Amino acid sequence: MLVMKKLQMNLIVALISMIGWCFFYQIEITHAAAGMPVAAQLTVPANNKTNQPILDVDVQPQTVVHFGIKLQNLTSHPLQVQLLPGVAQTDSTGNINLVSLKDARKNMDSSWKYNVQQLGLSVQKVRLQSKQKLVVPLSLTAPNYRGTIAGAVIVQYIPPKAKHGTSNQLQFASELLLNVGDYTTIVPQIKLGAISLQAGGTPQVIAPVHNQRPVYYGGRAVSYRAQIYRADRRMLHKLNLPNASLAANSICNLSIPWGNQAVHPGRYLLKLRVQAGGQTWHLQRWFNVSFAQARQLNQANPNLQRNPWIFRILIIGVFILFLIVFLTLVFVYAKHKGLKSRKNN
Repeated sequence: MLVMKKLQMNLIVALISMIGWCFFYQIEITHAAAGMPVAAQLTVPANNKTNQPILDVDVQPQTVVHFGIKLQNLTSHPLQVQLLPGVAQTDSTGNINLVSLKDARKNMDSSWKYNVQQLGLSVQKVRLQSKQKLVVPLSLTAPNYRGTIAGAVIVQYIPPKAKHGTSNQLQFASELLLNVGDYTTIVPQIKLGAISLQAGGTPQVIAPVHNQRPVYYGGRAVSYRAQIYRADRRMLHKLNLPNASLAANSICNLSIPWGNQAVHPGRYLLKLRVQAGGQTWHLQRWFNVSFAQARQLNQANPNLQRNPWIFRILIIGVFILFLIVFLTLVFVYAKHKGLKSRKNN
């Protein structure tokens, strides 16, 4: 009798534990990068704001958020992975990229203050036996802060050492959005940084758009429209980029193609309109192209279209010069011959 009661109590405890786990965690879609021998799926709290495979929670400062990564070895032999903290950045086409922290600083604004490693997500290695499934518990502690901290957890496969010490890096990344405090009242601030030109193939004008606040614009909520003018305000090039995104405290280095026309030295104006979160920013910056820059950009462009009028003008100029020289020689010859005839007479 006592044994039966004990078994019933154990079943009740197990059932309560299972219900609690299901209530607190929602299992997301399993992901495996192409060729990656490990599948990974994010487990998130019940208060997650989206059914997408990301962590997106509203929390107060000093709150601890518990989540995890469920790993599965898809092979019949043991293997090893490592979990890395990452950050959400914005690429030149307005897409969100999840990169490791070591590659992060160059594309983040100086206003970037917190990353997920500072909140408790450390680097760790995990070994999986053949076909093994394992849930790695993780947690983040929200700082005394107001705004969105956009990070990532990266699962990176560690392959056996190759013969020459080189191997491909296969990895899976999942986004982590920690919305801390009264983040919805933050006043956004978008600025345009210094313009630069990039050589190599078709020249590109790089317009860095700085998101200087911890405000995250996901879900294709941003649109960019850029126009490049000569000093006389004649428009040369333009770029329309709708359905873009912009990560918190990140820099979107908009890339505006110059085309296959020659770059000429001079002064140019870039005008940029950014629309995000129901607001619009009208930004502009002047930039200069030196003779050396123009020559470098044109030489690096294999598809450069030469201006036919330049060659026509050169040909006409050479012809006119030749004609002047010819007529001058004829005139000198005729004059010399006339003087000689007079002397003979």
